[in-house]
Amino acid sequence: VGGIKEKLLAAHRAGIFEIIMPEENERDLKEIPEEIKNIMEFHFVQRMDNVLNIMFGIGEPKPVSLSSPKNRPASERKHKRN
Repeated sequence: VGGIKEKLLAAHRAGIFEIIMPEENERDLKEIPEEIKNIMEFHFVQRMDNVLNIMFGIGEPKPVSLSSPKNRPASERKHKRN
């Protein structure tokens, strides 16, 4: 992501103090004044699921086996009647 300094300064002016940004851009923080960095909270992420976890508390997705009848859509399940 480019223009990190400008984006962070604009976020600070707008009252945004918690930032999620790509891990590769952590090095760009050297351009930000210390007094601004000290009052902001930074989250450095590698993947979108990391963003979702930070924002919504959504963890890593668990694999689902469609071979189990309970995991199939209701329209595809075969119901047994006794």
